[in-house]
Amino acid sequence: AIPDDLMESEFFGHVRGAFTGAVADALGLVRSAQGGTLFLDEVAELTPALQAKLLRVLQEKEIRPVGSAKTHSVDIRVIAATNRDLEAAIAQGDLRQDLFYRLNVVRITAPPLRERRGEVPALVACFIRQLNERFHRDVQGITPEALAALTAYDFPGNVRELENFLERAYALGARGEITLADLPALETGNRGASAAAAPDEPIPTLDDAERALIARALTRFRNNKDETARALGLTVRTLYRRLKRYGIT
Repeated sequence: AIPDDLMESEFFGHVRGAFTGAVADALGLVRSAQGGTLFLDEVAELTPALQAKLLRVLQEKEIRPVGSAKTHSVDIRVIAATNRDLEAAIAQGDLRQDLFYRLNVVRITAPPLRERRGEVPALVACFIRQLNERFHRDVQGITPEALAALTAYDFPGNVRELENFLERAYALGARGEITLADLPALETGNRGASAAAAPDEPIPTLDDAERALIARALTRFRNNKDETARALGLTVRTLYRRLKRYGIT
């Protein structure tokens, strides 16, 4: 976990010398959003101390950077998002009730992705553009079969899960077009979704899943260890340890 003082600095800024490594003044997220909008994702995950300081900023409309005795006026709009039931988070003590009421002026409930299946093709196209830039690839799109499978999937993890599916396809070396073969996690997810109908079906262990993923990547990259490690986000040394552990030659 990130210490509270570093999180406070990230949000509210600091002055030079406020702590070890503070070699220059920093505005912080709140002052950087002056006159504009600050987006807080997963607001219920903020620490209690940070929630209290954020509430004070919203009430008093001023901020004091870490290590400074001077306050600064701020004029910002805050948009907060979460995938949690905020009333339940309050009951569990994870979210301050007064902060909730301060933020809960206009409330918009976004329907889950499974209720917006028509948006999946546009989201896939958007993520492919982003991933092409990130991975320096030129993937042209996705096959109709793969897109149909993605559109039919329920996505309990919503848009983030869709993005993770596509990112995994890139990590496994997808080129040209993304196919169903590039989306093994989709097949696993569909099996998980139907687990209630087949309670006796054995569940693979994490080791089994990792072994299968490494074997698949080795096949994709024709046993090239450097490319395999890069695609899986591992160092070559770590990959060799995994190969030895799983008896993969």
